[in-house]
Amino acid sequence: MKSDVQKFCRKLRLREFFGYDTSTDNSLVRNKSNWAPNRGRDSHLDCFIDTITKFPVTNSKNFKQNISKAEQRALEKLKQDETIVIKEADKGGAIVIMDKDYYREKVLDQLNDGIFYKKHSGKKTVMKKIKHLIEHHPNSVTEKEADYLCNFQIKDSNFYGLPKVHKSSEIITAVEEQKCSYIEVHRPKDLKLRPIVAGPESETQRLSHFLDLILKPICEKIPSFVRDDMDFLNHIPPEVPDSTILASFDVTSLYTNIPHDLGLTAANFWIEKHRDLVDRRFKTDFLLSALQIVLEGNIFNFDGQTYEQMKGTAMGTKVAPTYANLVMGYLEYKLYEKVKDEFDDDFKQYILEQWKRIRKLPPLKNKAVVVATGGHMLQTRSPLIENITKIETGSFLSLRKDRALIGCMMNQEVMPKTFWDGMWNSGNIPWHTDFVHPQLIKHIDKLYAGNKRSRVLVPFCGKSLDIKYLYDVGHDVVGIEWAQRAVEEFFSENKISYKSENIPTINGTLYTNGDGRIRLYCCDFFLFTVEVENQFDCVWERGDFSTMSKLADRKEYSKHLMSLIRPGGRSLIENLDYTSPEPHPPYPLLDTELEQLFADNCDIEAVETFDPSFMFPPGTGPPQFVDLKAHIRLMTKTKP
Repeated sequence: MKSDVQKFCRKLRLREFFGYDTSTDNSLVRNKSNWAPNRGRDSHLDCFIDTITKFPVTNSKNFKQNISKAEQRALEKLKQDETIVIKEADKGGAIVIMDKDYYREKVLDQLNDGIFYKKHSGKKTVMKKIKHLIEHHPNSVTEKEADYLCNFQIKDSNFYGLPKVHKSSEIITAVEEQKCSYIEVHRPKDLKLRPIVAGPESETQRLSHFLDLILKPICEKIPSFVRDDMDFLNHIPPEVPDSTILASFDVTSLYTNIPHDLGLTAANFWIEKHRDLVDRRFKTDFLLSALQIVLEGNIFNFDGQTYEQMKGTAMGTKVAPTYANLVMGYLEYKLYEKVKDEFDDDFKQYILEQWKRIRKLPPLKNKAVVVATGGHMLQTRSPLIENITKIETGSFLSLRKDRALIGCMMNQEVMPKTFWDGMWNSGNIPWHTDFVHPQLIKHIDKLYAGNKRSRVLVPFCGKSLDIKYLYDVGHDVVGIEWAQRAVEEFFSENKISYKSENIPTINGTLYTNGDGRIRLYCCDFFLFTVEVENQFDCVWERGDFSTMSKLADRKEYSKHLMSLIRPGGRSLIENLDYTSPEPHPPYPLLDTELEQLFADNCDIEAVETFDPSFMFPPGTGPPQFVDLKAHIRLMTKTKP
């Protein structure tokens, strides 16, 4: 009480000192000050403050406990028990008591994943990056903002996990069977933890808070933005038919699953789209660089070891909710554009404006569509949809009918990066085989034409064992792949050590093995140019044309591919050929089209035609295919 009175008196003196004049200082943040004006400026104010500070202030200790003494002793005993960990459940407010070694095991399962986290030296370098950023953008922050961002007592962040009891089938079964307010389950195997990084005074937390203040107003401009529960209720009609179904979907581990490049792209998109909401002194490159520091500077401790988060953002950093909203809003925007291309602008606007409501949609020419936006799903022609599978990135839903992708991905010309990331993250990779391509082994002599050590390019390489085979027989291999998980799984599954480095010119990462003869680039294929790596002797093209349905896309791809091959260089290209009433991925590439793509620059030699059904796991081949076959063609580049 006494402290509250003192704070109140200080505020009164500050108001008297500064009056109601508006300050020209436009700092968004600043360090707290304890300064207060001296007495003697206003006798009436001094008299008032003297009076209220002399009021007797008592802190009564005679309060009634709301729990019994036995309960107090039980709580104290639990508090002192070092063999257990007590956490609040992720949802529902339940209290969860776990064996300490079991909890530690669950946390380490996440931290040792290798995809999202890695061990860190513990050396603090983030603040140096923040100061460097401010030095290079002196007009973007005021002195008070710079002081707030750099001058404070830094404390280490700590990692903990909230048990997701609502998603554990073992716990749900135990609740149903035991029917008691206290449920006991022995070390449930399927219990997952929600990762939380607690760092209220970490190196990045103040910068994160600063960015949140700048970027949060943009969220209001995202068409699907919902402020809170009440805001959502305001979008629901007062009355709905009894048959109405409220459908929703959840993004699996959204915060940790957002790739940095996608997040930065989304932030850049919204900043440029709504520049009027961002103070002009905050340049886009400053904001993106600051955001990158926050994303890449998530360092924390657990059980005496320091770790670094490599992917996604930490649940616990101030800007995380705003960042996630911008990313989902960006994916929705891209989805709306796909809907517009597939159907028409009227339908796009209908979805855009009515996404929060479950309503009957207009007929769509016997096509099924699922529009997944803002955590909600609008679905038409549900009898066509046999199975709905969530992709971990949450940007699209994978729908299967006769083993064909329909819905959001229906008739896609080029699958987006988020689609491939989602497939890899969910383990849904039917194109991957656990053996080296037999036709590569059979015809490798034609590929390198006597050059025992060639530089071989493998576009869209995934984690193919073809890479290791080419390396084992003596060649230098460069692969290009969008999905980070695929690249890292290649090295881990083949027990090959590697180092990684960011390559800003391609907005990606280079992964290199110990002797440098395996170099895998995680980036957009079209950003990879001869400025990154010299032209190649050989290319092993393993059917990537099958992911594209339009000739224009195939022409762009083949043109860029040719630019990466030296004159006289050779390419082995595999292409599928089949007939179907309605082709679906993997799309066929006919010989006539192959001639159209390469005849002007290459000599084309037919090497082999074979039955590729052994390459497809059961149930994953092209639907309703007739006369399925694959061709191997040798291309020799004849023109620069």
